[in-house]
Amino acid sequence: MSLPVIDATPSYVITLPISEKETKYRPYKVGEELGILTASNSEDKLNIFESFTDTVKRCVQSELDFDKLTLIDFSYLLLHIRAKSKGELVEVEKTCSKCGKKEPFSFDILKVIEIENIKNKKLIVDVADNIKLELGSLPFNYLKTMIECQDDKEKLAMYALASSVKKIVFNGKIFADFTPEDALTNCINNFTEQQLKMISGKLKKLPKLIGKVKCKCSDPECGHEHVITLDDLPSFLE
Repeated sequence: MSLPVIDATPSYVITLPISEKETKYRPYKVGEELGILTASNSEDKLNIFESFTDTVKRCVQSELDFDKLTLIDFSYLLLHIRAKSKGELVEVEKTCSKCGKKEPFSFDILKVIEIENIKNKKLIVDVADNIKLELGSLPFNYLKTMIECQDDKEKLAMYALASSVKKIVFNGKIFADFTPEDALTNCINNFTEQQLKMISGKLKKLPKLIGKVKCKCSDPECGHEHVITLDDLPSFLE
């Protein structure tokens, strides 16, 4: 008798913080982890992004529209998949902010996750008497834009702004079907510097996924207690 395909992979359910959608997922398997490791070792950030994206799509067992998925929900889901696949503990090297000593440090990845400004899922900006913008969380594929524009901070900042615009109200008409490029070309590039500063100020009030880890220097002559802030996805996955 031939051996059947044996699969005892468990499933879990979480509620995504931005969409509030209940999502079922499973840990990634050994073969899938090998694909992630291979991509990571290549040091090609775009390849790593695509590997993580493919893995998340395979692990999700609910209907989820990735074209509408926010970066926060994607990151939150990926972190939970990673935790259930490899364990909640993450080991990193920390540097004491007082004495500069470097040493290994571990923390529970799921316990340090915080969503700042979670109540501000939608913000309205009155740019002018006849123009209003609705701002929301960045889409998950903005990660790809970050990789492609990593050496051009000014361009990246403009794309972050454009990607955050969900609706434009102009002369009483509502526009919601446009790309970030459309928003840049037909709208944002026509604003004054003062108007852009006002919009950028609002962006800082949108939800943000971060991790805050309390730690203490092991050097008995120092013993400094401080907080490490991990505010980007790769920091959590090292």
